[in-house]
Amino acid sequence: MLYTLDAEGEYIAENASILSVSGPRALDDLARRTNDGAVGCLITGWTEGHYSDCWIRTQRRPRMIGGYAVIDGRRCMVQAPGSHPGGRAWWLRPAATVMVPVWETEE
Repeated sequence: MLYTLDAEGEYIAENASILSVSGPRALDDLARRTNDGAVGCLITGWTEGHYSDCWIRTQRRPRMIGGYAVIDGRRCMVQAPGSHPGGRAWWLRPAATVMVPVWETEE
């Protein structure tokens, strides 16, 4: 299971650090550890993240294996130049769902 804390709302930041955990229980444990000592905002759950444009953009054609690019051991979907409004760059995003935290502000 993939997750990131580099998100605003449900939108994952470009070049976000995307990490993996062993499952939903590990995400709950991460939320508890993050919330320990936190002031102002707490993680109250997780939701599927989305991308404004992409996770990574590159000017070089990525090496493809079985229809996917592999970045940091993660299979990524690729959008070639001309298939998106981003000019001559290649856009990549993980093929797997990336979870992002749901934050609640303490009053």
